[in-house]
Amino acid sequence: MDTKLKKSKRFSAAAKATSVAFILFFVVTFIAGAMGIVWSTDRFNYSYGAMSGEQYDSFTETRGFSNKFITLIDEAVDVNLLYKSEGNIREGRAVNKDEMLSNFNSYYGIVDGIITSSTIINDDYTVEIVKDDIPEEMMDNFYEYSNLISSKLRGYRSIYIQSQLDKYIYIKKDLDSYNNFYYYIENSKGSRVASNTEKNKITAFNQYIILDGEFLSDKMKAYTGYTSDVITNGNYKLYAGIPNEFLLGDSFYDDEKQFTVKKEAFPVFIITCIVSAFFAVTLSMYLMRIAGQQCSGDTVTLCSIDRIYNDIHLIGVIIFAILSCYILSFIYVGIFNQYETAWFYAWGGALMALAVSDTIIGLRFLCSISRQFKSGILLRNTLIATIFRKVGETLSGKSLTGWVMALFGLYTVICSALIKFGTNDSRFGLLLFIFVFIAALVVIKNMESLTSIMRAAKFASKGEYKNIDTHKITSTFLGFANDINNIQSGLKTSIAEAVKGERMKSDLITNVSHDLKTPLTSIISYAGLLDRENLNNDVAEGYVDVLVEKSQRLKQLIEDLIEASKASSGNLSVEKTKINLKELLMQACGEFEEKAQGANLEFRITAKNEVYIDADGKHMWRIYENLLSNVIKYAMPSSRIYIDIRKIGEYGYMTMKNISRNEIQVNVENLAERFVRGDYSRTTEGSGLGLSIAKSLVILQGGKFSIDVDGDMFKVTVEMPLWHEDALIEEIKEEK
Repeated sequence: MDTKLKKSKRFSAAAKATSVAFILFFVVTFIAGAMGIVWSTDRFNYSYGAMSGEQYDSFTETRGFSNKFITLIDEAVDVNLLYKSEGNIREGRAVNKDEMLSNFNSYYGIVDGIITSSTIINDDYTVEIVKDDIPEEMMDNFYEYSNLISSKLRGYRSIYIQSQLDKYIYIKKDLDSYNNFYYYIENSKGSRVASNTEKNKITAFNQYIILDGEFLSDKMKAYTGYTSDVITNGNYKLYAGIPNEFLLGDSFYDDEKQFTVKKEAFPVFIITCIVSAFFAVTLSMYLMRIAGQQCSGDTVTLCSIDRIYNDIHLIGVIIFAILSCYILSFIYVGIFNQYETAWFYAWGGALMALAVSDTIIGLRFLCSISRQFKSGILLRNTLIATIFRKVGETLSGKSLTGWVMALFGLYTVICSALIKFGTNDSRFGLLLFIFVFIAALVVIKNMESLTSIMRAAKFASKGEYKNIDTHKITSTFLGFANDINNIQSGLKTSIAEAVKGERMKSDLITNVSHDLKTPLTSIISYAGLLDRENLNNDVAEGYVDVLVEKSQRLKQLIEDLIEASKASSGNLSVEKTKINLKELLMQACGEFEEKAQGANLEFRITAKNEVYIDADGKHMWRIYENLLSNVIKYAMPSSRIYIDIRKIGEYGYMTMKNISRNEIQVNVENLAERFVRGDYSRTTEGSGLGLSIAKSLVILQGGKFSIDVDGDMFKVTVEMPLWHEDALIEEIKEEK
């Protein structure tokens, strides 16, 4: 008891430790995923210099700032020099013919090629060939292209202008939203073209650029290398810069604040990552060490996942890892292309879910490897090892199928070789004939061995055990023959022991019953004498009546027990004669008529034709007596007992049905066993031997006995062989 309690406590402690390790492992994984989202957020907000390991001193040195600064310069140039105003765009003065044609081709799915490179579009929207490079077979395509330009390009121009107008409104709104970006544009004469401040103010800043045609003066902390065809071709001069201190009101200010916070948190970030990695590795090693064991030294318990071949499992993990890399790239594209916080964090959540999934799959794989390593089946549980093992077993001859396949393969190779060489040399043909003849003899000898084994198995199935002569069995089937002989020897021994045990049990019952009958006879005799005496004492007379009743019942029980023992062991003699089954039944029902009326039961007998059976009359009477006594004891009062006699095939059938007084809670197969009663409470008289005796007597005479229960409906069927005159003739001949 103390040992079990200690084991239970150890099991509980190990289970708790494992649970805590799993929880800590996933907490560490969650922290690592959160660090990844923070790092992604840093990149998303153009301040990734603070978390990417590139330790910039200020926000204006980061690539994120440089990209946005250049974008704002492009927007200033486009708004003021390219588009100029909404009216200018609507009148079509901002149309770029080459850009419009390129967009038109993309809109209608036209691929640049020989036709587009060899033609120009005139102002009247006609197509003119400027080169003689269009092949004759492509002229139909040229005409189709020309018709598309003349019919659709004019209408597409309005679509193109609308797209320019939408772009103008968007970039102007974005440009106006920045109060920390300043620009000044002048022409070649030094006259102001567009600005949001004075150029002297810009040159007073610490960071600014001046683009004069193709010449760039870059005073930014991070070199921009900015160029603009519009500035260069238009001979403009551009000033652009940022103040020394960002003012509240745009994303430059917000990004600089985030940069400062993240830069200060960078050491904490690094330490958290290192600690998380250390704990993840440590917990993984711990979980691998205790995988499959509740306590140190315990037997390793394998899991269902360990049934997967290790090489197949490894390939699955690698495929999932490759798929995860693909999904990871897709998620990062989603992160960098989202400008709404909700969608951004949704992509971040997907990234964390992917990290947790990868961690779980990887950890389960490592724990599976650990369990199999500790069980000594790591290399054995692989598909490659299994294939080699099966091939080895096949070629070693341990398997009959493998041995046959190997021999057949060898036979095929030798025959093929002899046939090939026999076409040119008759000597090889003779060798082929000799080889096939020898092979046929070997096959015949093996088939004879197999036939002997099959014949012995067939006899054994009928209860006839004949040992196989192993001297006549070939080596291929020698092991099989020895196994069959061992099985038969075991069966003989088991049957002999069973028969001996059954005989001893029957002898014991018979001897004990006989030993009980002697004193019981004296008890019955003296009880009878007391019953006849005039005792003049009502109480004493009541005691005597009980004594007489119980002693008679005990006598009947002993007689039934002896008869059941004889019937089950087959020690009763059987004298078969021609018996009218209907007539015998009517006599039995007449004998029990008074008892049936006392129980308010009514017999309903169906017997249209006379049925003659080959049976022992005394035994058949006892069968009917037991069945009718049983049905009167257990049938529901005021009900009917249905008895049907008929002939089916070579058997005479007697079926008896009644409604049970109590619920039948005994299994149908056990109702005909000794001392089994349908009344669990045992409030009725009976020994539980009636059906057992009836069944044994039916089987003793070569009949069949079956019981069927359907709810409270109880049905017993007795099948006895029919009487044939031929049987009587054969019996007379045997007597002579």
